[in-house]
Formats: sequence, C-alpha cells, structure tokens
Amino acid sequence: MAKTNSSSLKEQEIELKDLKAEAQDSKHNTQLRDSEQASSSPAKQESGWQKNIPSLDTTTKRQKKWPCSRIMKCCLIGIVVGLVLLLAIVIGVFIIAWFSAGAFLYDFAFRVDPLVDCDATMRTNRPWNYTADEMISTCTGNNFTIFNASERFGPYYINSSAQYETVTFKSRDPEWISQGGGKIRGTLVLQPVVNETSRFVIIVHGIRACRFTYASVEPASMLYQMGYNVFMIDLRNHGDSDSYRANPYGSFGLYEHRDVLGALDYLTERFAFLNTSTPNVSLFGSSMGGSTVLVSFQVEKRFRAVFTDSAACNVYQTIFTNAVEIVSSEALAKIAFATAMSVVNVKGKMGFPPFSLDPQTLMGSVDLSGPRKMFLFQTSNDFIVPDFNLQLCVTAAKASATQQGLNPDQKVQSYLDTVQYPPHVKLSRLNCANHLVSIYFSCSGENVWYANQQQLPKETILAFRSNSISILSAYKELNESRKRLLDQRYNTELINEVLENARKKGTGFILQDVSEKVKEALTESVELIAQNIAILKKHNIALTEQNGALKELAKPLAESVSQLETLPNMR
Repeated sequence: MAKTNSSSLKEQEIELKDLKAEAQDSKHNTQLRDSEQASSSPAKQESGWQKNIPSLDTTTKRQKKWPCSRIMKCCLIGIVVGLVLLLAIVIGVFIIAWFSAGAFLYDFAFRVDPLVDCDATMRTNRPWNYTADEMISTCTGNNFTIFNASERFGPYYINSSAQYETVTFKSRDPEWISQGGGKIRGTLVLQPVVNETSRFVIIVHGIRACRFTYASVEPASMLYQMGYNVFMIDLRNHGDSDSYRANPYGSFGLYEHRDVLGALDYLTERFAFLNTSTPNVSLFGSSMGGSTVLVSFQVEKRFRAVFTDSAACNVYQTIFTNAVEIVSSEALAKIAFATAMSVVNVKGKMGFPPFSLDPQTLMGSVDLSGPRKMFLFQTSNDFIVPDFNLQLCVTAAKASATQQGLNPDQKVQSYLDTVQYPPHVKLSRLNCANHLVSIYFSCSGENVWYANQQQLPKETILAFRSNSISILSAYKELNESRKRLLDQRYNTELINEVLENARKKGTGFILQDVSEKVKEALTESVELIAQNIAILKKHNIALTEQNGALKELAKPLAESVSQLETLPNMR
C-alpha cells in the first residue's frame, strides 16, 4: 500500500514538472510574439497584463487578411487575362476580316474564270455568224429593243468557206513553259492567197472574255473583208489557253503581252516572208486587250501599228474610279484598296497596279520610228474604262514622238466617240456601262453618233448609216453573184466540152437541153448582177448626198485613219 502511494506521488510530480515546462514554453513564445509586434508597430504597444495575453480578434483578423489579398490578386489577374484574350480575339477577327475582304476585293478586280467568262453562247460566235449577247444582256432592264444582230453585223459576216484554223502555239514565256504550261490557243483566218504582200493583224480580247467575244470577232471580220489575215488569240487564263498558276489573274499586259509575242513568233515561223525586222503584222486590242497590245507594241519593235478600243492606259486610276463608283465614296474606296493591297504577297506575283509594265508609263517612251503608228479609240462616258484613259495615252505617246523628232499628229491619232441612248435609258457601271458599245453602235436604232463630239440631226446620221449598210449589202450580193457567175461559166465550159464530145458520139440531143438550161441560169446571173449594180449606183448617189452634211465633221477622223498605213478606215 505504501509502495503504491509513493509511485503515484512520483507520477504526479512528473506531470507537474511537464506542465510547468509547457507553461514556461508558452510564456516564452508569447513574449517573443509580443516583442515582434512591438518592434513592427511601436505606436500600438499595449501596457500591463494585456501585453502577455494574445487577442483572439487580432489573431482572427490576421488569419483572414492574407487569403483575401490573394483572392483579389487572382481576380485582377483573371480580369487582365480575360481582357487580353478578348482583345486578341477582336484583333484576330479584325485581321481575318481584313484579309478576307482584301482577298475578295483582289479577286473581284483581277480574277478570271474561263468556263464562266467564255460560256457556250459566246463560243458559238464565228466571223460569218456572231452576236453581241454578252453585252446586250446588260441593257435588258431598260425595256427597249436592242438591234437585230444579223441586220447589224450581217454586212461584215465573211464567207463561211474562208480558211479558218484553230492553232496552238507557245507563249514567249520560258519560265511558264518550263513548268509544263504556256500553250496559247488561237484562231487564224487566212485570205485565199497569202504571200509577201499579205498583211496580218493579231486581235486580243479583254478581261473575262475570250477570242469569240463580239469585241474580237467583229473587228476580225471587218479587217478580213479589208484584206487582212486575222489571228484571234486567247490570253493566258482565258478561253482555251493554259492557266498560269503562278498568277491566275488578269494583269493588264504585265504577263499577257508575252502571249501576244508568242503569236508573232508563230506567224514568223510559219510564214517565212514575215521573218524580217519589219514584218507587216499589226495589233488590235479592246479593253484589257488594248492595254496588252500597248505593252506588246512597246516591248516588240517589229509590230507595224497598233489599234486600241477603250484601252486601260492608267490601270490603277481606272480600277480606283470603278471602286468609287461601286461604293459611292472615295474614302471607302481607299480603304478597299488598302485591304486588297494587303494580300498581294499571297494572291500572286503580279503585285498591285501600277504594274512594272504600266501602259501609260511605256507610252511615254514608245518607239514610233519608221512605219510604226498608233490609233486609239474610246467611247465617251465609259463606266468600265473611263475616257480619261484615251487622253492619258495619247498625250504620253505624242510626247514620245516629239522627243524623237517626229510629227506627233501623224504618228499618234485618236477618236472619242459618243453614243446617245434613248432618254429613259439609265446608264451605270452595272447597267448599260457604255463600254465597247461603239463597235456595235445601235440600241433600238435610236443611237446617234457624233463626229468629233458635234451633234448632227438624227435623221441625217440615221440615213447615212442606213445607206452605208445598204451599200455594204449590195457589195456583198454583188460578190456572191460574181462568184456564182464564175462557177456557172466554168460549168458551161465543161458542159460545152462534154456536149461537143457527145455530138461526135451521137448523143448531143440529150445534152443540148442541159446546155440551154445552163445558159438560162447564166443569163439570170448576169441580170442579177446588173440589178445589183443599179442598186449600188442608187445607194452611192444617196450616200453622196448624205455625205455632204458629214464630210467636214468626219474629215479629221478620215485623215487620221488614212495615215495609218497598215490599218483600215474603221468608220
């Protein structure tokens, strides 16, 4: 029992010692904490017994302060990150929209699609039968009748038996050829006799068209009737020619001129008499084709002459004017140009106008030595190629002629034509744009041509036009009659020969009747020719009378055209 009590007492003494040690440790820790607080904030030191008692509120506040600060920091960081992400998204959307708009506008200005631009209807055009359906369709909303194609174009249709060839040749573009491309398709229409005196003209279409457009086929048929061998070609990325993958756009002569030079190479290789320093080969181009032949004429000095219809001389200003017309704001047009220019490095290698081979710049140094001459034609109030282009190129080319000591008025001629539509017809870029219209001239027969922009009575000019067409028709009928006469005369000679042989063999009574019929047909042909000659004289008299009123006003044009040794009067 005594042992048990003594052991329990020892255990209690040990516990008391442990408690005293813990109390001392706690007191020591409290003193250290108070001293730290005192050193950090001496103004808040407390006196007395409160110094040694830790405050529950102070401890709680201290414990709450740090988590709140971290939360605020996290919130701020989250807001900043969110704003940065939002800004990045906005910038990304803007960049995507900007470049997408730029790509769209670049394509809108320069992209071509041979399947759409040279459709099945256009491909049916031939020099002996063609229409202007692709141009007529832009005026259908005006509720008036456009001319009958066969009546308008009929006098210029050539004989379907003409030598008509589809040929393929190489563009003068070694880099493109080395890549497996460079094939250019063309249509060559040759005169019955081709020799050293023959004249050739290469005809070039505009952007988003092909060699079968009326703007190529009609001048081709006119020139053919005037004795030219005509060579209509499809530029790269157009019609049946190869696509130029490095630049699948229309570049207004920057690359297309190499296709024209390839056409010259083909002609000089095929016809040896053309392989000289001054071959009798000239150029005709409309719209972008006009720009292309201007570049070709400057690059290749062997071309004899160049004739353009509505050529884009200043490509940049032409496209900018179109942009202003579309968006009705010069400021918006500048923004549109900025977006389009931002994608030039990914859209192709031609860049953005003005191109390195700019027609206006080239005309400032064009070589007009020897027989080389120029004739530029334009329709006024053209919404696609504004008529300021005519004056820009004429001024530049004449300045070049003057610098070369040449007569600028003889070397460079031009004509600005005006077409008057019926009063109710509203003209705009997208509706009756007045582009390449003079070449087909008529809208419901009410259009009036103005010679050198001076108005004449409508009845006088319409009568002049009617008589001109009648004379062309009479000439055509006369030629057909002459051909039939020659054929029948040849047949008569053969029949007479057979008849003579038959008489010797006792069968003359059978062929005598045939011979009489042939003679009757021959007599009818002679009578028809006489009638045609009478009609021709009648119309010539009427034309002479009407021509008196137009002679003075048409004189400048007649003189200008007559000075072009290798190009005919296109009036």
